[in-house]
This record gives sequence, C-alpha cells and structure tokens, in this order.
Amino acid sequence: MRLKTLFLFGCSALVLAACSGAPLEGPGPRVWIDAPLDGATLAFDVVIVQAHAADENGISQFDLYVNDQLIRSDANPNPNARLVSMQQPWQPPGSGEFTLQVHAKNAAGVQGQSLPVRVRVGASIAQGVTPTLPPARSIAVTPTPPPTRVPTQPPAQPVTATPTHTRVPIQPPAQSATATPTRPVTPVPISPTPTRTAINVPPAFTATPTHTRTLLPPAQVQFWTDNTALPQGQCTVLHWRTEFVQAVFLNGQGVVGDGDQQVCPRTTTTYTLQVQHAGGTTTQQVTIQVSAPPKPTKTPTSPPPPPDTQPPSIENIGESSDPIWYGTSGCAGDYFVEIEADVADASGIGNVVLYYKRQGTAQFQATTMKSIGGNRYQSARIQSNKVAASGSQDQFLEYYVRAEDKIGNAANSAINTVRMRYCFI
Repeated sequence: MRLKTLFLFGCSALVLAACSGAPLEGPGPRVWIDAPLDGATLAFDVVIVQAHAADENGISQFDLYVNDQLIRSDANPNPNARLVSMQQPWQPPGSGEFTLQVHAKNAAGVQGQSLPVRVRVGASIAQGVTPTLPPARSIAVTPTPPPTRVPTQPPAQPVTATPTHTRVPIQPPAQSATATPTRPVTPVPISPTPTRTAINVPPAFTATPTHTRTLLPPAQVQFWTDNTALPQGQCTVLHWRTEFVQAVFLNGQGVVGDGDQQVCPRTTTTYTLQVQHAGGTTTQQVTIQVSAPPKPTKTPTSPPPPPDTQPPSIENIGESSDPIWYGTSGCAGDYFVEIEADVADASGIGNVVLYYKRQGTAQFQATTMKSIGGNRYQSARIQSNKVAASGSQDQFLEYYVRAEDKIGNAANSAINTVRMRYCFI
C-alpha cells in the first residue's frame, strides 16, 4: 500500500511541473510566463505577454523575445522589488507560429530567462492599419509563502473476506457391546488468505508537436518630402511608406503605415518618422529649409522733369489756292481756300484754331483746324464771297494759326495773306 501511494504522488508532481510556467534553473532571476499559455491559438490582435520574475537583488528590466529576436525592453520602475509582474504588449506581424520568451535582469545586471512559450496566430494582418500598442505595466508582488502540501492517502481498497471453514468435531463411538459401523469423514483443506501485489504502471506521456518557427521579414521604411527648401509662407507634402512594421509615429504622433501630410513650416524644421518592428526601432528624418522672403528693393525715383513752358511749334503753313476768286462764278479757279499747318508739342496738342478776316477790317473770325494725320492740321473751307466786300478791285484775306498744348502753353503764327480777285464774267 505505501508503494502505491508514493507512485501516485510522484505522478502528480510531474503533472504540476509540466503545467506551470516554471523558470529555468541557473544564475540570475527566476522568470516564468503566465500568459499566453504554451500551445495557445490567438486571434490577430495586440497580445499582452504577462510574466513574473523573482530575485533577491531586485528586478531592473524585462526583455520580450519573439522567435529569438528582441521585440521590446521595459525598465521596472521599482527595481528593488524582489518579485515583479510585467505586462508587455506585442503586435504579431501576421499569422503563423511564434515562440515567446521573457528575459529579466536583476540590479546587478545578471540575466535570467523563462521557458519558451509557443503560440499560433490565426487571422491575417489588415492592410494599411497600424494598431497602437498599450504601454508595458509592471507590478511589484509581495511574495506569500506557499501552503504546506499535505499528502493525501489513497482510499483503502475494499477486501473481500474469505470465509473460514469450521472444523466439525468427530464424536468417538459409544462404548457398547456391539460395534456399530460409522461413515468416514473427509477432511476439508483451508485456503490461505491471498496477498495483494502492487504493479508499477508507467505514466503515459503525450508527444508535443514540433512547432515551425515563422521568420519575420525585415521592415521596409521610406520617408521623403516634395521640397526640402521653401520660401517662408509656402507649403510642401511629407510622404512615408512602410511594410512589415508594428507601429508608426510622425513627430511622436501615431499615424497609418502609408500616408501623406501637408506641412507649412514658418522656420527651418526637421520632421522625424519613428517605426517599431520586430527587429527594434527605425528612425528617419527629413529637414525642410525655410528662407525669409527677400526685402523689397527700393526703386530709385528720378527727379520730376522741369515743367513744360514751351508752346507748340507751328510750321509749314500753306494755302490750298492763291489767289482765289470772288464775284461772279464764270472765272476758272477756286472760290474758297483751305489752310494747313504742322503743329507739334511735347505735352500734346490741346487745340488748333485758324483766325481769318478781310484785310482792312478789325474783327477776326475763328474756325477749328482738325488733324489729318501726324502733326498736320487743316481748316474748314473759307468761302471768298463771305469774306470779300462788294466792288471790282482785288482784296486780301488775312489769317494766322493759334495752337495750344495740353498744359496751357499757346503760340500764334505770323499773319499770312491770300489774294482774292474779282470775277465779272
């Protein structure tokens, strides 16, 4: 009976050791993973890896490894705590099988590690979405001595009682004179009590399947801008493209894996793209140089020109006919005259007027001269019969040209004459 009890207690100890996340023996802290459990199947999401570490010198740091690659390191805010629980978030890069292991360092820098935990991640990663990982959390735990285990005696096996045969005494024959024959008694053998023999049954072990380790591809990161030099007040666009990463941050703000953003820096500015991936952290930067706008150049102003005091010039004065006729209409020739002149001025011509009268009279008549091209001006026709006096002798038409520019300067030409002859035919 004692041999069977010892055998059952040994089997129980083997099962408890296999189910618990027992730490590896060796120097440094004792480390074990509480969750997830070995062999667990997980959906594609942020996985919280919870582990414990214990050491007399305190725990200073936890390191999370996935497929033997360092994913993250988290310092313990209370490095003097001897027993610490740490939660470290991990974002699987895709579906597959992964091996998790947690290393811990004590205050002296000595490192210990947990047993590996193998998990399977099912769903595939969503395109273009970068989940945000929660921060790691550590909890100092006050160790409590475990209760003393009292071995439990196995229940007693029921024993079937073996019936005891009762020996029947044989009476001696009575003494008589005549002998009476008696039936002989056959002796019954007594069976001995059987002895139970304990049989050692070897424990049954289930073979653990070999997990295929999924290799993580290297992270791909591109970060650039349309313009690296801008005048102040202008804008440009930042671009980034990533693959096989866990989280992306632009100047400390979480962003999607592939994106574009317009920026309008007022001064020279450096933009930082930080990418977390299975191999660690990658940082890339672009700097945009901003130049101040050029100061306006003062255009030298010329002194104003002196005021125009010059009157227009009047040149090349001529008549359409000289002489002209007056009286009856039977004479061959013109009975009218048109006056022309060249008039010019730097300030432009305001008006040109022809003044005329019959010689010997005091009052001039006026008629406006019009431009006929370039600087040439021409008067309207002056009819001789409207100017000449009645009589039979020759008479003279007197005239002069007056020109005025646009700012009021004026000039008169000399007085000219046209002969008016009398026609009596």
